Amino acid sequence: MSNNGGKLLSQEEIDALLSSSGQTEPVIVEEQVLRSDEIDALGEVSNISMGTSSTTLSSLLNQQVQISGASISIMSEEEFMSSYRASYMAVRVQFVKGLSGFNLWLVKLHDALVMANLMMGVEGTPVTGEINELEISAASEAMNQMISTSVTGLAGMFNRTIDISPPQTRIINEGDTLEELVVEGPFVVLFFKMTVGDMLDTEIIQIISVETAKEAVSSLMNAMDVSAGVSLENILESQEKDALGEVGNISTGSASTTLSALLNQRVQITSPRISILTETELLSSFELPFMTVKVQYTEGIIGFNLWVVTLRDALIIADLMMGGEGIPASNEITELEISAASEAMNQMIGTAATSLAAIFNRIINISPPETHIIRARENLGEIIDTHPLVVISFRMIVGDVMDTEIMQIMSVETAKYEVGLLLSGLEPAAPEMAVRVEEPVPSTEPVTNKPPENLSPMAAGGQNQTGYQSVPEERVSQTPADVNWDKINLILDVPLNVTVVLGKTKKPIKDVLGLTPGSVVELGALVEEPVEVLVNGTLVARGEVVVVNENFGVRITNVITPQERIQYLIGH
Repeated sequence: MSNNGGKLLSQEEIDALLSSSGQTEPVIVEEQVLRSDEIDALGEVSNISMGTSSTTLSSLLNQQVQISGASISIMSEEEFMSSYRASYMAVRVQFVKGLSGFNLWLVKLHDALVMANLMMGVEGTPVTGEINELEISAASEAMNQMISTSVTGLAGMFNRTIDISPPQTRIINEGDTLEELVVEGPFVVLFFKMTVGDMLDTEIIQIISVETAKEAVSSLMNAMDVSAGVSLENILESQEKDALGEVGNISTGSASTTLSALLNQRVQITSPRISILTETELLSSFELPFMTVKVQYTEGIIGFNLWVVTLRDALIIADLMMGGEGIPASNEITELEISAASEAMNQMIGTAATSLAAIFNRIINISPPETHIIRARENLGEIIDTHPLVVISFRMIVGDVMDTEIMQIMSVETAKYEVGLLLSGLEPAAPEMAVRVEEPVPSTEPVTNKPPENLSPMAAGGQNQTGYQSVPEERVSQTPADVNWDKINLILDVPLNVTVVLGKTKKPIKDVLGLTPGSVVELGALVEEPVEVLVNGTLVARGEVVVVNENFGVRITNVITPQERIQYLIGH
């Protein structure tokens, strides 16, 4: 380089010219601030927490919301504002417990308007680009709920309480700065792709300090305390394994009853085996192709619940659901068969979640199930984005048609969360439940749930001195002498669906479609014939219809014996 006089410039003069021309400092690359493994871990944390947040937004906006694909950069305020010129709505919270630093979310003003309209029940593109106070309030509420759900997910992952300050909302017009919203120096920027139904396909931005990012990564590592190849004993203690197996037994016990009714076959789901698998081990453990049904916990529990069955088993389940004998005509699965098998799995998962709600004594909600047919191992990574995983394998027997294995998959965090809920609730609950079991049982209910010591006088032929219903010797003999009543106590409060069947009939589809208000459906039952009382689809008693306080009720006239219940299951 030369000046106007033709003289060559020295290196110092070149540097001075570059400096005076407003050249900015070199961009800070991620590796200088966060190691690659820290970036990967931070992305993992973000994907998990945003998975639950998208479900929350779906409910609020009444649209399918997907938030995915975290891209991480390290930027200064000047670099960010010069690269992303737009008007934003900013929502900021400060961590006050569990984590330090701040959490700042930016959504484009147009996107905030769309969200505000959806929150207020209005669909369509905003008429104006201006946002009023009411719309700011509506969009802020959606973002606040999303942030709260995300923080709840972090608390579960890190196994600690995390509190945040009340959210602060601010409109940032193009050309404004982020002053007072961020700290000086570089910060971590996470870009997420967000789709809201057919209304939005956009990007939302999360900004946190480098210190917050490092603390989150460290908290994740400490909470998990796992790495590839670590044995099961180092992740779950023996007490935790036993508790997780117990949870699996109870939830699948009720789920098997639901499947029995749906498939018209006796279903047994037993023998949970718990293992911790890395991604490679997980992929090699499946027999391709297979069907997965995944739900995300949205309330009560963190994380996800994924069930896996082989495609052959899914075909058998679908055939039984559609009234077949469990003998598929083909090894290829159609959309109709996917729908039928999915419905069976959905009902099973829903029943299991209901059981968990009773065990943990809290409301548990799940997202709508997502069904996938996996034909290549690499496709599983699109469904599961966290490792290592807890895999619970169950043996499932369906009548004489199927003797197979199904798998339940969850994250380590979800498993520990469930175990923590169970173990923390056992000690205070046990004495209360023990007292409840010892209370007299009304004569209208079977007494077989009484502990063996209370039944032994009747079994020996003695008289019942309490005035309650006696139990025949035949029925008492059905109670095993080695029943673990402590375990049975855990399920005494599990809610059951009680149904009274007045009668049944079969009609062709054309007649069902022709039903109108006022149509009379003739049931295949005689007047004054005993009605059937079913619990979770299983016949337990017969009775007669009575009127109590102007309400219909059923007086139990006959309690079904275990042998009769088995015959009912076989016959239905």
